[in-house]
Amino acid sequence: MNTFQCFQEYTALKLYFTASYDYMKYGARVKSATPLALERHKNRYAFEKLAKMRDPRGYLISNFLKDRVWIGDMISTEGEQDYKAWKKLNDSLDYSLLEEVKQHVGEDPSAALTATKGYPLLLKKYLRGQVSIELLLALDYCVNIRHHWDQWMHGDMVWEELRHKMVKYQPFFYVNDLEPFKKGLQEYYADRT
Repeated sequence: MNTFQCFQEYTALKLYFTASYDYMKYGARVKSATPLALERHKNRYAFEKLAKMRDPRGYLISNFLKDRVWIGDMISTEGEQDYKAWKKLNDSLDYSLLEEVKQHVGEDPSAALTATKGYPLLLKKYLRGQVSIELLLALDYCVNIRHHWDQWMHGDMVWEELRHKMVKYQPFFYVNDLEPFKKGLQEYYADRT
């Protein structure tokens, strides 16, 4: 990607993750992302640096998932560390997710996914940074946790914010084939019974 394409991508993804823009429908086409707007942007250097990266879109997505929306915050040491962690997890997705399940979901998945009061254990672990949003999406793919959590926590601000993030990230995440994870999950719990 060149500098202008990175600027367009950033603008489109920012609108997608923070507003009602439909990235999947319009791609990176945004009326406000013009060459003149890039020329006037005070952080043009950040887009030049972004253009030199191997995966600018992945870099942006990983930072939007960490609630960084300003390009100056993204092009930082923290932004790079978060991208590397995101990339590492996505490069070995099936293995990474199964390891998260073994470590954080444990022997009784219903205890981690449900709660009689308060938040489910898995949601608490996500909020503490112990599990990834990818694990939540993978479990949603396998057992539809979002539907159940919608019923239990309807109107809860914390859940609504996470749900919004899951819905926005889902199209980028589901490009991965989750069937091997689902099969591994079934085998893991079949061995436990």
